[in-house]
Amino acid sequence: VEAISTLESTLEDEILLNKKEIAALKKDMGSYFGLEGANFKSYILFQQELTNIIDPQSSLIAEKSKPIAQAMQSLVSNHELITGGEIFQDLQVEKNYSHYALSYHPEKRFDLVFLDYMGGWSRTKQETIQTMFALDQINDEALLYVTLLNSNIEQHRVEHGSHTHSIHRVGFGSSDQSKLINSLMGEMSSQYHFQSNLIREESYRDTQEMLFLGFYLKKDPS
Repeated sequence: VEAISTLESTLEDEILLNKKEIAALKKDMGSYFGLEGANFKSYILFQQELTNIIDPQSSLIAEKSKPIAQAMQSLVSNHELITGGEIFQDLQVEKNYSHYALSYHPEKRFDLVFLDYMGGWSRTKQETIQTMFALDQINDEALLYVTLLNSNIEQHRVEHGSHTHSIHRVGFGSSDQSKLINSLMGEMSSQYHFQSNLIREESYRDTQEMLFLGFYLKKDPS
């Protein structure tokens, strides 16, 4: 399990800044939903830094690329051959877009969500968050983190849409991705009776400009 070493230091630092927040959220093992890529970079980092926080059996990883998902599923199936591989035992990897992956597992509820996106805000990303709320997949107390590409070109695409990609044809009328996601979180939290607090917002540079946001969610008392 050496994939953690491939993390860009900026992103790794941003995640580690939240270690105390996550550790304080739940002392027992909890469930995780994440977008990882072939090396399970965020999942491994959380498991190594937050011992006994994440329960792989109740967690879910979404990956839309078939070859990458197959490689990830192979690693999970052969976890006993890897030093420290017990963190992958019974971990579910679903080959699909994140909102579809969630809809195929409506029984799962998550304490920790990390949506580590490569691109900027979009309808499918919006639908992922809407799906989690609609299917009651967010536990009564949870943390949700999002990374978004925030380059000038991507901001223009988010605001105006793209004529070359049908899925992004219609823009959001704003290039302020923080404002867009905060608005959605407020709307969803109100509709599904959660308190939503923005606990972290950071801009950083990976290979391009990125945006990192963190939300603390708590179910309203019944």
